[in-house]
Amino acid sequence: MGSDEQRRRAQAGGHANRGGERTGPITERAQATPTRTAGSSIYPAVQNMLLAARTLGLGSVLTTRHTGHGKECDEAMGIPAGYKSYAILPIGWPMGNFGSVGRGALSDVVCLDDWGKPYPGLE
Repeated sequence: MGSDEQRRRAQAGGHANRGGERTGPITERAQATPTRTAGSSIYPAVQNMLLAARTLGLGSVLTTRHTGHGKECDEAMGIPAGYKSYAILPIGWPMGNFGSVGRGALSDVVCLDDWGKPYPGLE
């Protein structure tokens, strides 16, 4: 994590959004040339950015809500013709408690062949 001065500056430049997260001056977007499967190659990189932000104590969320307003958003973000935005990641210092993330049991989310059929060895 950066120095206390860097964190103070980042916090001072942000604002609270509806979820109570303090957003800073950073918004990352993932874009590529539009093809049938172009967006699918972006999401592993997006996941890595989310993990990196979390490691640094920053909050973020993947949003695709802007895609419903593609032309207007492309113009506002300066995306050149021939490219398409697939995800936006608002990144910032969270407000309040931003503790560790819990993880449920693997047996609660992994099934074998059919929904609800437990995977052997995970019970």
